[in-house]
Amino acid sequence: MSTPDDSGAEEHHRATNDDPHPVDDERGADDGAHDAAQVPFTERHRTAVGIAVVLLCLVVAAFFAVVGPAGAEASEPWGPILRWAAPVLWVGLAAVAGAWTAGVRRTVVNRMAGVLLLAYVAYLVVRMF
Repeated sequence: MSTPDDSGAEEHHRATNDDPHPVDDERGADDGAHDAAQVPFTERHRTAVGIAVVLLCLVVAAFFAVVGPAGAEASEPWGPILRWAAPVLWVGLAAVAGAWTAGVRRTVVNRMAGVLLLAYVAYLVVRMF
């Protein structure tokens, strides 16, 4: 039993309770499962998720390049923009996903996504006319 003058036992008790990775008494050791549970799924499987998103975006871009969006065959001055904007936007989205997958700095990926979002808004404005 510790006495009020025995601060060594109390320091040891505080040190073991402040451990961010407690040892599970049933297993006897920390196997890293605690750390993996706190990391989001997309971060644990960044490469697989990124490749899947890039491939999906490229498939959709190819589809729009072959089929073309509705109203894209118009011979108006906006016709080529309407025809090729959707595939280009999907390729841009694939580029953003590829940059995220490759681990490019978050600020660069966010700026790429912002430019792509502005391009999409411009595309929507053109589609209204």
